Amino acid sequence: MEQPEPKKLITGAVQKVSLTQPAKDASGGEKKPQSDEAPFPVDLPTVLRLAGAQNWNIELAAERVREAQAAVDAAEAMWMPSLQAGMGYNHHTGNIQATPGNVVDSRRSSLFLGGGPNLGMAPLTGGSGGPLRMGVNLSLADVIFKPLAARQSLDVERARQTATFNDTLQDAALAYFGLVQSQGRLANLQTDLQDARALLRQTEAFMTAGKGSQADVTRMATDVQRRRQRVAVAESDVSVASARLARQLRLDPSTTLFALEEQAVPVDLLEESTTLEGLVDGALAARPELAAARASVDVAGSDRSAADWKPWLPHLQLGFSAGGFGGAASDSIGRLGGRTDFDLLAVWEIQNMGQGTRAARAVATSRERQAAVTLSRTRDDVVTEVTQAWHETAGSRKRLAMSGERLKQAGESLRLHRLRIRGLVGLPLEALQAVEAISQARQDRLEAIIGFNRSQVGLLRAVGRPLGGSR
Repeated sequence: MEQPEPKKLITGAVQKVSLTQPAKDASGGEKKPQSDEAPFPVDLPTVLRLAGAQNWNIELAAERVREAQAAVDAAEAMWMPSLQAGMGYNHHTGNIQATPGNVVDSRRSSLFLGGGPNLGMAPLTGGSGGPLRMGVNLSLADVIFKPLAARQSLDVERARQTATFNDTLQDAALAYFGLVQSQGRLANLQTDLQDARALLRQTEAFMTAGKGSQADVTRMATDVQRRRQRVAVAESDVSVASARLARQLRLDPSTTLFALEEQAVPVDLLEESTTLEGLVDGALAARPELAAARASVDVAGSDRSAADWKPWLPHLQLGFSAGGFGGAASDSIGRLGGRTDFDLLAVWEIQNMGQGTRAARAVATSRERQAAVTLSRTRDDVVTEVTQAWHETAGSRKRLAMSGERLKQAGESLRLHRLRIRGLVGLPLEALQAVEAISQARQDRLEAIIGFNRSQVGLLRAVGRPLGGSR
């Protein structure tokens, strides 16, 4: 049996395929679908395209990016005043202190109709009016540093979105290779069953000719039944793998998926000559998890800068109102005329006699250090992941070569046994061990191919490259 050569992943446009095309079994016959719907043929580029377009995790990550963008818009608008309009009514009955200081018994009413812009918590002037009270509202430190922190948080979410995209494509590719493995195992077991049935027929013929015994026939029949049971289990495994892949692609789990590949083939996604050092350097520059960690350090740094500057920058209250104001020394409203008010307050604050301010700065500094430690840990994790994936790929490549050679040897052994049987030199029962050997060789070859493909997918994800090209 010729060993299939590794192939490159095709990342271009995928041609449309007929959804009514029936699946084929190992012998080329039509395989009956296990659901009422027609089977849906897929290949790796199609799986990656579907996973990248409609996966739940990708949609959630996209919504988090939109939320972060909205937070940026809100932070950048902090310095813009709010517009207010309305009315205010005030009625007073009883003692009140007049401006000269004497207390008088008064009964009065006033009404204000109007509006205007304000910044902070400046009230809309109305009723009896009066000066603003000293208060802490709009911090200039927040106006300066919050938009910066919000933009950096947006960078964090965008990097996490890219990481989610890469992880989703990896999961989809692994699920696809799981389907390919299940189909390949079913095809191998069907071939093994055909080989066992051929030996059973030959054993029966030898017994009829007086060159074998009923015990030999019974043993071969038992082996055939055992292989039939394994085929039935493999058919169930194909359905399970199809459902898992359908879940990854957000398809109806009852949809019957089948891989278009007639047999599992190695998919070479990275050049074999690529060195470990080059992959590590590329991963440190490209991994979105590192980009997110670096952006998190920037966010913490902006928050720490805001905490440092807050005692030195004032809090503002700014308000302007215009409208009609009137009143009278009774329940009635009279003499309604124009009125404008402008208020500006700048307040510096040291929290809790300085202790609260120092504590806030200490908290912000600690969070910045935590983000830096997380970045260092993430960097070490990335290096470890790339190193492990590289060694796994190297081992899978060696196993791939050895499994191909073993399959050739097992095939040659079975061919020689068949020649002995046809030449009446050996008994069919003697070939049973050769049938079992090639059965195991086929399975080992399949596992080597799937293991190689999975290691390639893992290595590609470890270095920060999305399957099928960039987003």
